[in-house]
Amino acid sequence: MAIKGRSSFTVAEPWAVPVWPSTAPTPADAELHYGVLADELVLRFPSPGGRATVSVAINTPEVDYVYVLADERTGAVLGIQVDNLRPSARRRHPAWGRLAQPRPPLTAVADFLTDVTALFRAYGAGDAPPADDGRPADSIRGD
Repeated sequence: MAIKGRSSFTVAEPWAVPVWPSTAPTPADAELHYGVLADELVLRFPSPGGRATVSVAINTPEVDYVYVLADERTGAVLGIQVDNLRPSARRRHPAWGRLAQPRPPLTAVADFLTDVTALFRAYGAGDAPPADDGRPADSIRGD
């Protein structure tokens, strides 16, 4: 997996303009992995295996900490990555800290998906512009 900078490419690669799934993944179908040593959380959406992904930062005004995993060839968002989960969780999203626990509750995963969907819509990612349409974050379930 590669990490690419934001908005610095003259010709947009498909992954540089990530597309949120039209049907939101359900927490039960997503694969959640937390790496203790890296303090990294990865949530993968259901998709055919073997697809190369690129980490594309959500354009939050703060330092990069949450990324979408975009299909290298199509730009489809296949997952979410959070670097330095515990510091990010403590400062920005306290509820995300529960995701570092073994077998976190599905409600915590659902809340995380809602939060990241709202961030993606509000700020965009890579070269994708914000898509906020005014819906409250708890009602966002994809485009």
